Amino acid sequence: MKFIFVPGFGVDSRIFDKVLSALPDSAAVDWIEPLSGERLEEYARRLAQTVTPSSGCIVVGFSFGGTLAPYIAKEIQAKRCIILSSVKSGKEFPRWYKLGYPLFVYLTWIAYVCVLLSKLAALPILLAVSSKYKTVCHQFLQSPSWRLTYFLKMSFVWAFGASNRSEEPFPAITQIHGANDWIIPARKTNADIIIPKAGHLLLLTHSEELLDALLDAAKE
Repeated sequence: MKFIFVPGFGVDSRIFDKVLSALPDSAAVDWIEPLSGERLEEYARRLAQTVTPSSGCIVVGFSFGGTLAPYIAKEIQAKRCIILSSVKSGKEFPRWYKLGYPLFVYLTWIAYVCVLLSKLAALPILLAVSSKYKTVCHQFLQSPSWRLTYFLKMSFVWAFGASNRSEEPFPAITQIHGANDWIIPARKTNADIIIPKAGHLLLLTHSEELLDALLDAAKE
């Protein structure tokens, strides 16, 4: 059975290397450039056009990719959608995230500055962290800043401008979350599977447990 993986904010298909090595019949999508003013749902449908689905495939989205995954799954008529370290709706984000909505949506330059500042902060982290996380820092620094700015804007419109959305969600979603995720606290979600002691980057720190959970979800 083929898994189609969608990466998260600031990372690319390399984030799935460890999982893909155990699932040789699967693949990860590569980012395409977002269009100005494009909504998250519209971007997801364009991204779905780059996918070659197989019968009964499962779409797996990590973090930001988890918000795209249900729309991709619906577009390619996937069997199931699995989201990792992600949310089914903006209601599962911490409430204070909503403060960024008017800034990132209406003052795009602020989102751009935040991205640049985050990259500056990542430089010393790159020197300090263990090799397990260096690939994440490298991918973040290599990600085009304007692309990340558009992703931020799309995410906040999707999460907190919900009245603008009329599209029905993909029905078969399994949510897998780390118990110690501080970016999106597990207690705020209605996750189907909680991985003990795992944080937001459970792909790297708990790949074996995650692989077991993916295979179990695929059997449903």
